[in-house]
Amino acid sequence: MIKNLLIFFILLYSEAIFPILPKEAAIQAIEITQNKTAVIFRDGSLYFKGFIGQGSFQIYSIIGNMISEKDVQNFSQFKINTSLEMGNMYIIRVIIKGKSKTFKIIAS
Repeated sequence: MIKNLLIFFILLYSEAIFPILPKEAAIQAIEITQNKTAVIFRDGSLYFKGFIGQGSFQIYSIIGNMISEKDVQNFSQFKINTSLEMGNMYIIRVIIKGKSKTFKIIAS
């Protein structure tokens, strides 16, 4: 009986000890920390989505050979035509403000 009462009080006061965030606050926290960036290859062009500002990008073959490098003045909705071989995998490295993000794409 005492054990059950102890468990009841622990559960009753656990919210005061470990506050539970409202569902909206948890969703907002996730949205703030997630970067919604993408590099897409379609119809012979590379599309850069979700990047803002000045930076550069590099294209590497899957074995690490650099294929191309380009500086970009404004990444917002940036698109570039490129001649990647169909069926091959490439690594795209985007660098903005000293931070880099890497993507793998398959040219198809």
